[in-house]
Amino acid sequence: MDSIHSRKPPNVGSQDRSAFSLFIPGLILFILNTLWDKLWAFYQQGFEASATYVADQLLSHGKRNRMD
Repeated sequence: MDSIHSRKPPNVGSQDRSAFSLFIPGLILFILNTLWDKLWAFYQQGFEASATYVADQLLSHGKRNRMD
C-alpha cells in the first residue's frame, strides 16, 4: 500500500517544464518586439550605407576608367 501512495503520477512536473520552456522564447520575442523599430531602422541604415558605398565604388571605378 505504501509503494502505491508514494509513487508520483507520470504527469507531475511536466506542466512546470512546459511553462518554463515557453518562457525563454517568449522573453526573446518580447524583447525583439519592443526593440523591433530600432533594429529595423539600424538594419535599413546599414543596408543604405552599404548600398551607397557600393554605388560610390562603382561610380568612382567607372570614372577612373573613363579618365584613363
